[in-house]
Amino acid sequence: VKQKLEKEKKAQELKEAADAPFARYTTDPSLDNMYKGRSRWGDPMAHLVKKKENFDLAPVLPEGFKVEGSGFKIPQEVPKHSWLRR
Repeated sequence: VKQKLEKEKKAQELKEAADAPFARYTTDPSLDNMYKGRSRWGDPMAHLVKKKENFDLAPVLPEGFKVEGSGFKIPQEVPKHSWLRR
């Protein structure tokens, strides 16, 4: 599901890039946001800037999507042979 949503998002970004003009100016808001979002190595003031994170707590599934009952089984206990028990 996540991979499918990522693929659709990437296709939408490529479509928007194809519709955009070839030349990009410094007043372009998408270019400005892209540069603001980058992390720069050696930036002494980077620790003072607070990044805005937008994330959903629960993913939004497309209409008609049904989760199969046979999903992954995740053990909730540490196995006896694990290095965490030593």
